[in-house]
Amino acid sequence: MNIVWAHDTRLIPLDDEVYTEWQLPASQWSRYLRHFDRITVIARKGNLPPHLAGRRGLEQTSREGVSFVFLPNLSGLRAQLFERRGVETRMRDVIREADGVIARLPSEIGLLAADIGHALG
Repeated sequence: MNIVWAHDTRLIPLDDEVYTEWQLPASQWSRYLRHFDRITVIARKGNLPPHLAGRRGLEQTSREGVSFVFLPNLSGLRAQLFERRGVETRMRDVIREADGVIARLPSEIGLLAADIGHALG
């Protein structure tokens, strides 16, 4: 079974790995992987903060069984007006392939994922 986990958290892709500043260490996914074969994480794409050198200060969040889909931040008015439709289309494609959705709230991405998941049944 494949589950989608959606939240506005900002994750940082570097090379072939994904990192977090503090929110989601790779061990966090164990609680979900006990019940699901795969997790597709939908989150905001972040950039390496200028105050961090390389990966120092970051925690790896990627691991086997977990894939990532990165979306823009939907919290601002401009994003809601100009990017929401494209985000909805991308999320619908991802959620359609999943068996369920875990929407972490409060979060624009999580709320949208819950709405799309509900609409798709």
